[in-house]
Amino acid sequence: QAGIDVSAISVTGVAASAQIQEAQGAVAAPAPLRLDGVLFDRRFEQAAQIARSVAGYGAPLYETDGDATDIYYHHLRALWRGPHAAFAGISSIDTTFVIQTLAADHRLRLIYRGLHEAPHDGTVAHTLSGPASVIDTAGLAGYRGQWLQRVGYLMAHCSGAGPVRTIEVSTDAEQAAGREHPMVSWIVAPASW
Repeated sequence: QAGIDVSAISVTGVAASAQIQEAQGAVAAPAPLRLDGVLFDRRFEQAAQIARSVAGYGAPLYETDGDATDIYYHHLRALWRGPHAAFAGISSIDTTFVIQTLAADHRLRLIYRGLHEAPHDGTVAHTLSGPASVIDTAGLAGYRGQWLQRVGYLMAHCSGAGPVRTIEVSTDAEQAAGREHPMVSWIVAPASW
């Protein structure tokens, strides 16, 4: 009975402490993932721009022409055997599916996915799904301007922690001129993250 009382006091104390920290704003936001690389499909100029934005925060770049097999065998397979293995990319829907399938074989999962449709009637539709804290702070809701930099920032600062949120937004098509196919921005990380 004394053990139960001590346990109840401990749980109550921890909960009260968490409430006090939250009320004081002392609860720290989760740290962003350290990305071990960024893959981009050179067939999309916008993919290269987003990848360079993410790489500006320290992640090395890997280039593909839509076939991720070579990059998988020469880089990703060895990388994904390691303990960290968070990796980002901007590619076609098909390449994203292949990467997601290969990543699952290494116990990695998609923690962020952004579908960026081809321009239509002067706008680009985006469907972004990932940690709510990241999606909310990316500032894309109601945003109509320079979305490439915003998506790069979102990917570079993704923590992978917290509940998932999905939003749909539209941006001006100016930065997507000439693109005729959808592209996907994504991050894979260990399933235990």
